[in-house]
Amino acid sequence: MAIDRVDLPTVTAMLEDNPALAKVRYYTQDSPQTGATFLTRNMDPWVQWTPEIRADNLAIARLLIENGSDIEGFGGYAWSSGGRPLHIAANHDNARVARLLLEAGADANALARDRPPLQWSVGQGVRVADTAAVLMDGGAEYNLLHLVHFKLLGRLAEEMGDRINNLFPVRDAEPTSLLHIAAVRNDFPDVVQWLLERGADPALVDANGMTPKQVAVAANRSDAVRALLGLERAENPEPARDAQRARRRRAAMERWRRIEPISGDSPKGVISMTDIAIDTVELEPQPALVVRRKVAIADLGEALADIRPRVFQHIAAAGPSTGLETSRSTSCRGAERSRPCTSAPTKTWARSGAK
Repeated sequence: MAIDRVDLPTVTAMLEDNPALAKVRYYTQDSPQTGATFLTRNMDPWVQWTPEIRADNLAIARLLIENGSDIEGFGGYAWSSGGRPLHIAANHDNARVARLLLEAGADANALARDRPPLQWSVGQGVRVADTAAVLMDGGAEYNLLHLVHFKLLGRLAEEMGDRINNLFPVRDAEPTSLLHIAAVRNDFPDVVQWLLERGADPALVDANGMTPKQVAVAANRSDAVRALLGLERAENPEPARDAQRARRRRAAMERWRRIEPISGDSPKGVISMTDIAIDTVELEPQPALVVRRKVAIADLGEALADIRPRVFQHIAAAGPSTGLETSRSTSCRGAERSRPCTSAPTKTWARSGAK
């Protein structure tokens, strides 16, 4: 599609031949509910952005608007389905097209998927700061937290006044302060320092009952931020989301293996591996085999290769009425078998949960 390629000559020729194309709405698998327009498609073309392509993209948007394309029409595709042109431009840091849409009368606070355009920018952070500033200039509603989030510190200095320690509303969360927002980010030591130099209170309690210091500790933020807040260097520099995984990796290094019978009769042969969920297998009443081995996920294949022969040795001792389906590649080895081999492989003896 010429729109996807940002092919300005082709789009120009098509619109000159048939201006009504600018108003067309079409439906695809990517946008089955709202459909899409060429204007919304132009907000997110399948190209690698260059200055030349951005210039052509802006020219195509202007041509579509001049020929009557709906500047508030829903469209997009895949994840951006249901977005208006301004929302999609905001998310993709298309500042010049966003300005064009606002000049043409697009509503800076119109909702798409229950969010205004500026909120579509929030998830992209600092990299879309230029477009966020265009939206604010065009009438988008915002508060000082947005200025911290996008690192628009010049604008923040002009508008902050004596509100540096005020609490501001947050979408889907409790009100919080500027320093709280900066302290939770691992790449904002410059913003933290900027706020502290202007009187931000690191002991201020927000609506969640947390101070910026507590937020930095709970989120295990970088040493630079911790130092600016007067905290000691973190003992564990890993982000909190990786801490548990790291502990499990260290514990997995200390592997242990034990094979033992369970006294008495048991209806099941139990295959149990720490960190790996494997279903139990049905056996006739007999002493059950227990294989316990702590392994790292990376060593799963080696562990199964080691355990599998032991399990099949146990199955063979159970006799022909176990009711197990075994794979030909494993059950047909050796001179002694508990039952004839089948002509084709069947299901394996255990399910690991991964297909």
